[in-house]
Amino acid sequence: MDNFLYKKRIGVTALLAQMSEFKYKKHAHKEYALGVTLDGAEYLSYPNNVMFYNPEQIHDGSSFDKKDLKYTMVYLEREHILGNDNIPQNVIFNKPISNDQNLKNKIIHLSNAILTNQEDAYILEQLLQVNDALLNNDINVAPKDNRLINMAKNIIESHLFDTLNVEMISLELNMT
Repeated sequence: MDNFLYKKRIGVTALLAQMSEFKYKKHAHKEYALGVTLDGAEYLSYPNNVMFYNPEQIHDGSSFDKKDLKYTMVYLEREHILGNDNIPQNVIFNKPISNDQNLKNKIIHLSNAILTNQEDAYILEQLLQVNDALLNNDINVAPKDNRLINMAKNIIESHLFDTLNVEMISLELNMT
């Protein structure tokens, strides 16, 4: 039987999913997604592994080994990823899987806090602990705002049903 439980609190969404034959269509999220495989295998993640998905990274969320899959995920908006100076950062996860057991535990605690309706202050503390644990992983801090990339994305999104090429986008951005 497929079970999905999700809740959003203080801008963070938690998901607990258990599925057997279910498979998501390929999709992406606007948020960062951090997850823990609890049972089964998802992509290359086996039980107790941490999964990282960057915003807009396409994935399908299906069982890798065609067996039952159980996992928990937290979806963090960009402003929830904090750097050493506690300033929101745009980060890029360099690898999709980690065996960092400290981070795994922090993600599970954050997910459980949201799903069990804990106080907002407690959820915020768990979020800060996830951020602290993230700093020990392989991430790159990207520039806070890349104006040209955002403009190019807006052009592409506003012409989804048109045929675009690099020259057309470059022309609109006034660059070669």
